[in-house]
Amino acid sequence: VAGVALPVLATALTRRAADEVAPLRGALATDAVDLTHGAADLAAFGATDQALRAATRRADRLARLERRLAATGFAVDAAGVLVAGLTAAGVVLAALRADVSGVLVGVLAVGTLAAVEIALALVGAARQHTQLRAGLARVAALLDDAPTADADGDPGVGSGRRPTPEPGTEAADVRFEGVVVRYREGAAPALAGFDLDLPAGRRIAVVGPSGAGKSTLAAVLTGSVRPDAGRVTLAGRDVSAYPPEELPRAVGGLLAEAYVFHASVRENLLLGRPDADEAELVDATRAAGLLDWVREQPERWDTVVGEEGGQLSGGQRQRLALARALLAAPDVLVLDEPTEGLDPVAADAVLARTLAATPAGRSVLVITHRLSGLAGLDEIVVLDAGRVVQRGRHTDLVAAPGWYRDQWLLQAAAERGYLALTP
Repeated sequence: VAGVALPVLATALTRRAADEVAPLRGALATDAVDLTHGAADLAAFGATDQALRAATRRADRLARLERRLAATGFAVDAAGVLVAGLTAAGVVLAALRADVSGVLVGVLAVGTLAAVEIALALVGAARQHTQLRAGLARVAALLDDAPTADADGDPGVGSGRRPTPEPGTEAADVRFEGVVVRYREGAAPALAGFDLDLPAGRRIAVVGPSGAGKSTLAAVLTGSVRPDAGRVTLAGRDVSAYPPEELPRAVGGLLAEAYVFHASVRENLLLGRPDADEAELVDATRAAGLLDWVREQPERWDTVVGEEGGQLSGGQRQRLALARALLAAPDVLVLDEPTEGLDPVAADAVLARTLAATPAGRSVLVITHRLSGLAGLDEIVVLDAGRVVQRGRHTDLVAAPGWYRDQWLLQAAAERGYLALTP
């Protein structure tokens, strides 16, 4: 009973719960990473509460399973103690009936308890093996998988069809009025009296050297940073007055260093629009240049991208984050370095498809260090030390002396050299 029946019973009672515990522990560890490192993206898409609820459900489920496993373990251990006691009592009774001497009866009783205790060790081993089995299987699967290289080619040109805005959703005017942002007392401001009008449906790029205040501008517009002075209004309403769950539907998009969650492609895409259908997923990933890759995967939309998108190349992570921003379709789409990590040819194609995929009535604010591909925008604003130093269309800025023309000539020469060296 101790060496066979109880180990089999322990395995049967704990198998189902144990098989669920290991994945839940892994998911909970992933939740901790995603909720910490992905906090900005969750807030930008208005998905913080949804992610917290999902993590809480998993934590509660794990707690219930672990309590069940603990109760089962106590019960099996108690049964083992009972078996040991009954066996020793049986041996003593049998010895007394056989008229065995008193000393020998004691020896037989102690020996019986020792023998049963050795057999009961199999119960603990059976429980431990059952609880570790799921985790060991996952490790074995990882060891069996051969790593594969991935390239960042440009997958197709896409349909160019612009998605139709949802009924009742309209773009809104954005206005920066004398915005000042200073991160440290006494330090130079990241934005110094910044003014900008972004009328509904207008497409504007903000460029400038590193540290000019471009990402700060995006953070202020999306509500992540509050200005020390001045204000930002959306449809005549101060951005700070929008409830946290409402603002992401009005203004949002691709933030700097966008986070990719340890989940499937579909779940990453649906972060901002859980009700999107497959046709909308196709349109968004086609515009971002990721559709062909998705279709090549055995699991397609259910392909898990790994912790922090570890199963993807840098370019694929950027495309996935861009597709997510396009699918969310806010009234004002903010794209902070949308083609980061892509080669020049792919970057131009992705930016062109992204702009083509954005409904004509929606406003777009592109923040980028790369000047190629901006010729079709309504206006380009050059920012330096938190102030506007140039503004106009691409052709006007290239013709005028200043930072934009100098940088354009440098980048054009560098890209010509890159293309000449690329097979």
